Parts: sequence; C-alpha cells; structure tokens
Amino acid sequence: MRKRSVKQKKKPPQAKPKAPSPQRKQVALSPKEAPVSQTRSAARKESRDALITLVCTCIVCACMGLALLVAWVKLDHHAPPYRGGPIHAGPGPGPGPEDSDTVSLAKGFAYYTGLGRPQNMEIAFLHFSNAADKGSASAQYQVGIMLSRGEGARRDMEKALFWLRKAASQGHVDAQIALGTLYAEGEGGTPQDKAEAVNWLRALAGQGNTDAQDVLKELEKDMATDTLPEEELLARAYASLEGKGVPQDKAEAARWFRKAAIKGNVHAQWQLATLCDEGDGVPQDKKKALDWLLRAAKDSHVEAMRRLGLLYAEGSDLVKRDRGLAANLYSKASEKGDGEASFLLACLLDAGNGVLQNKAKALALYHMAANLHYPPAAYRLGKVYSRGEGVDPDQEQAAFWFQRAAEQGNADAQYVLGQLYAEGNGVPQDLHEAARWYSKAAELGNKDARMALQREDIRKAHEENAAAH
Repeated sequence: MRKRSVKQKKKPPQAKPKAPSPQRKQVALSPKEAPVSQTRSAARKESRDALITLVCTCIVCACMGLALLVAWVKLDHHAPPYRGGPIHAGPGPGPGPEDSDTVSLAKGFAYYTGLGRPQNMEIAFLHFSNAADKGSASAQYQVGIMLSRGEGARRDMEKALFWLRKAASQGHVDAQIALGTLYAEGEGGTPQDKAEAVNWLRALAGQGNTDAQDVLKELEKDMATDTLPEEELLARAYASLEGKGVPQDKAEAARWFRKAAIKGNVHAQWQLATLCDEGDGVPQDKKKALDWLLRAAKDSHVEAMRRLGLLYAEGSDLVKRDRGLAANLYSKASEKGDGEASFLLACLLDAGNGVLQNKAKALALYHMAANLHYPPAAYRLGKVYSRGEGVDPDQEQAAFWFQRAAEQGNADAQYVLGQLYAEGNGVPQDLHEAARWYSKAAELGNKDARMALQREDIRKAHEENAAAH
C-alpha cells in the first residue's frame, strides 16, 4: 500500500485525487440513503450541463468577435495611418463602397474616439454619413449631432435636424431627446417650437425616460409663464439678479431674461448678452453673447451699439475687424447721448483710424463727451489744449479740463494737475494743492504721483496738509 501511495503522489497535477473511484460507485446504498444520493447526482449533472452551455456560448461569441475583427482588418487595416491630406472614398481611411452600415459605424466610432487609430473627426463624419445613408439610426443620430456642433463638417442646423429626425423616426431615443431639447430652447439657429418639442418628449416621458421627463417638466413650466407680459418677465429677472424680494439667483435671472428677450424686450437682450459673455449664472458662451448683442444693437440699445462697436474696432475670433462699421455704431450711440461712444468716435476721427481723419469733428465730439461727464474726454481735451493739437496752445484751458477730469476721479488727470500746481503752469503755483492732487493720484495707483510725493518740498507740503486735517 505504501508503494502505490508513492506512485500516486508522482501523478501529474491534472489528476483529480478527490474523484470517486469505480469501487465507490458500486457500493450498495441503503433504502434511506438512496433518494439523497440520486438527488445529489442529478444536481451535479445539471451544474455540469450548465457549465458546458456557458463555455460553448463564450466560444461562439469569441469566434464571432474574431470574425468581425478579421473582416475589419481586411477592409481597412491594410491602409497606412491617416497623415492628413484630401479625404476620399475607396481604399484608405475613407469609407469604401463595400463597407456595410455596421462596418462604417464601427469605423466612425474608432476615428471619432481615437481608439485603435488616430482621432480624426472629418474621417469619422464620412464613415457615419456612409452608415447613415444605408439606414443606420445610430449613424444618423451621430451625423445630426456632429452637424449641430460643427464637428468634422461645417455647422449646419438644418441638415442636423434632418438627420436627427430620421434617427428619431426609427425610435432612436437619444435623437428624440435631442430634437425635443433643441425645439424647446430654440438655440443654435433652431426655430423655437415648444409644441414640436412636447411631441417628441411626451411619449418618451410616458415610458419612464427620466431625461425626457426632466426636459418636459422644464418645458411645461416655461409654457405656463409664456403668457406673462414682457414687463413682468423683466421684473422677475431683475428681482432674481439683484435679490430684491427673492433670494439672488443669477441662473433664474438668466431664465427670465431669456423669456423676455425672446419676446423682443431689448433690455432683456442686453442683459442676457452680458450674462452669456461673462458666464454669470449661465455657461460662458461668447457666440450666444454676440447673437443677443446683435439683436439688442439692431433695436438701438445704446450700450449694445457701443459694445458692438468696440468688438468691430478691435476684431475677435467671432467678428472681423471693421473700424468703419465701428464708427457707424459709435455715431448712432452718440446721437442718443452716450458720452463714451462720442469719445470713441472722436478717437477714430482724430487719428484717421479706419475712417477719414477729421480733427475739427473730433474736437467737437471730445467736448460733447466731456460735457456728458465722461472723464477720459475731459483729460483728452486737457492734452489737446496743452500741446496745441489742432488749436492754439492754451494752458489755462488745459488746466480747466484737467481739473474737470481730476474731480471726476481720473488718476492721470490728478497727476498732471499736481504738476501744473507745482510749476504754476496755467494755475497759480501752490505746493499744497500740488501735494493734494499727487496724493489722490497715488491712492488710485499712479506710480509717477507716488514718486512726486518723495520730493522734499512736496513731501513737506503733504505733511502740512495731513497736520491741518
């Protein structure tokens, strides 16, 4: 028995030492034990059968996955990685005529996500388009979303809605929610149509889709207040913005401003443009800000015309620089009594920057802006008369305008006025008055004024001023 035991220990590990021996199977069972043994045997058999079924299923799935991978490799992986250049159909990164909708969809997602190949939105769009043309609802949805965002193709909301509708009509849930949301909010060039939005969302909400339920809830809440007059919508917006009578909530303010803006209220359009531009209460969105700004400026809102003029004067990613158009906008705002717009127009005319130079008109506009209490205009007039730019030099007139700007809180004017009193230029010499204006300018951060206060005579006068008070 010992020898047999040693030999058994040398058996390979695959052997199952706990497996029942043939002799054990032949042991007779008592009448009491027989039913229990048979039950256990049946249970073991069922477990074994279930395991075999699971293994077979896994093998089949693996084979199918391998077959798809081989097909994909044959169709597309023979091509070199995309390195830029023209995109075309046929062999290479673009879709081939033999590609099925399933293959094109898979390739589209690969290029879209950058999994297994370089990420490329343009090629992804081509593959999605190929699958969409062949009837794939998922591809149609993807094409619609990419067109709405300008990913891989030029942004085109009309085409985006077309493809989203095709996907939604096939029961694609995300497409239905996207359509409902776009029509509910009327953004990105989509015409606002709340009835259309409700049509797409109501069925989904009834089926328990929580995303559709959330959008529908907000939509119905909005529709309940759409009958309110503009004035009440605007009042609610300002109340939320400033916290008057209600807790301050800028997101809620933006919602009310938007309702009033859609109804054509120019003040709401201006406020919404400002909130979108600054990302205050809403996600920052310069494009939306510009859209609302254009609407407000078209309706002759003074601040909107001036702000739009500044954008055109400087140029940006959203607008091409056009100082002629900027001058036109400044002029319209100036005619409505805006001092800053009058000053900005004067600067363009003074320098001939994008418009015909006209110093006489510029001087008149500087005077207009200064008399409308715009401090930079008064300071500019002080420099004009001090230097004799287009006028005879007049130091007393210069001092008058520097004093006007200084009294309105212009730090540069306060520093210059300090110099004039220190030197007696255009005003009687007065070191105490010089020290007073230097001190005011220094408090506003003027570095030259701080240095001037270190002069012995000015420092002494400043100390005497402090002692007198």
